[in-house]
Amino acid sequence: MFSKIYPLCSKGGSVLAIQQPEADGDIIAIRKPVLSSEATITNLPYAVDNDTSTSAIFPNGHTDSSIINIDVTLPDSFTARSLVFYMAKQPIKAMAELQVNNNGTYRTIKQFEVDRSNPELHVGFMPYAPVTISFKEETAKHLRLRFSHIHGKGGIAEIQLLAAPRIERFPEKQLAKMFQTPLPLWNEYQWPSQLEATDKNFVINSAQVIDLTKYLSADETLNWKIPPGNWIIVRYCMVPTGVTNSPASPEGRGFEVDKMNKEALVNHFNSFVGKIQERLSAANGRSLKFVVAPTATKQALRTGQTAWQRNLKNDRATVRFPGCLFSQDVS
Repeated sequence: MFSKIYPLCSKGGSVLAIQQPEADGDIIAIRKPVLSSEATITNLPYAVDNDTSTSAIFPNGHTDSSIINIDVTLPDSFTARSLVFYMAKQPIKAMAELQVNNNGTYRTIKQFEVDRSNPELHVGFMPYAPVTISFKEETAKHLRLRFSHIHGKGGIAEIQLLAAPRIERFPEKQLAKMFQTPLPLWNEYQWPSQLEATDKNFVINSAQVIDLTKYLSADETLNWKIPPGNWIIVRYCMVPTGVTNSPASPEGRGFEVDKMNKEALVNHFNSFVGKIQERLSAANGRSLKFVVAPTATKQALRTGQTAWQRNLKNDRATVRFPGCLFSQDVS
């Protein structure tokens, strides 16, 4: 029942079945890893229990010179191509390194920033989105995750080292997690090119993606005879990001309007300024001359990512309101 999984996604949207690549599910959690650390980390085994609802918590009292190493020892050599890890749901910012040890010395294969310091929805609708890192394949039995320059409390909910590649920083690329202050620098949304997967065992065959939308009944039950193999069923739909308008009085607070949707903007205008116009008497009806409204770009700096609407791909329209000192091209 999809309605139980996505209560805001009732009706509409599309349902797809994607055949899981053969080696996609190979992660260290199923290989019985042993974790150790010189730091006093509470519930350290929770970091690889394949459960993001539990967390290994870092000790308090960090300084810029503090370093926390988490060593991962596997019973056999493991070839990894990506790292996905979930931070505990507490604000934190740190530098991190992924290291391997093949000859008695740890070697850094990837250095990156972890910034989950601001859980407000206006800087991303997934406050504690996973950190995803991709790298050239490395084979080892001993690995280390090294944290430094730690600011804030928190810890790790789950470390997932995968044999399969993942799209690097995909939450940031879809604006599920944005720059953590309202004013990003010019280079914050630029990422290096990622190596393409060459092994077919790690690649989704687009010819085997099946549209199941027609099999979704009116009561949200999916009736489909599943073919052999492992399948991932995904429902695509539109839901609110949860961001509310700001600043606003309590009486006027609600979900942020979709500034790329002409129909939504007209309804928003009529529901606020329109109500004021309706209540003005003939004697003072000429007192309201103008309404100054911020453009979508300016307002986006205040309330985060601009929402998409259903027809954005084909829309080329200019939104104008009589008496307003702005027009916004939404093409």
